[in-house]
Amino acid sequence: MTVPELGLKDQNEAQLLENLLVTPEWSPAAQDTIRNAYELASHLHATDKHGGKPYVYHLLRVANRVTGYLGIYDAELVMAALLHDSVEDHPVDILTATAHPNQPILVPHDPAELQTAALGQLARVFSSRTAEIVRAVTNPPNLDFSTAGYQTNLDRYHQKVVRAVATLPEAALLKFCDWNDNAMSLIHQADMLSPERIAHGQRKYGPLIPIFEQRFNEADMQARLSSDATAYINHQLFMAKERLILAA
Repeated sequence: MTVPELGLKDQNEAQLLENLLVTPEWSPAAQDTIRNAYELASHLHATDKHGGKPYVYHLLRVANRVTGYLGIYDAELVMAALLHDSVEDHPVDILTATAHPNQPILVPHDPAELQTAALGQLARVFSSRTAEIVRAVTNPPNLDFSTAGYQTNLDRYHQKVVRAVATLPEAALLKFCDWNDNAMSLIHQADMLSPERIAHGQRKYGPLIPIFEQRFNEADMQARLSSDATAYINHQLFMAKERLILAA
């Protein structure tokens, strides 16, 4: 079957933000909180890149996949989508950007405690549920795929995704949209990537296909998804099976 394409990869930041916010599904209060999450995410990732573009494009595409493809208009989930990489990438910046004026900023030295403190600030500024969804999809500290412990860290990553997908339905939805944006970028940009980058993507994203297939066939997930959303998920997983393993 043919699944409509929203053209997210061709849209600029303003278009992606408008797609996300300009819909009758949101109340003015929901629009304001989502915009606040976008502005914090844009600030935190201001110098980061994803696929050669500003990192916020990736965050906006993931959020748009939640609403536009899965049809889920859950403001706390959308805020989590915009902030899903913030705790693992910029925990100190979260503490400084969200601190109360005239109060000292306490920055834990332990990486795990630092992530916990950053999540606490997201809970305070947005909501405990938003922070819990971000926590579920946040990679453990010191996950470095460039070190001699590559396979160990790859295993840690896969185990984290398995736990996130299994334990929190909203995390499964968010992680799928994140995986989808990353995996589809790998597929569509394969001719511009090095063999090493393609091989890493295969090893990182390929093993998640059966995990998503199993999770989205379970009753609690089926109850949350429309027939159109299920068709989209199945289509993307089919494409990944067919194209992600590029000369593996």
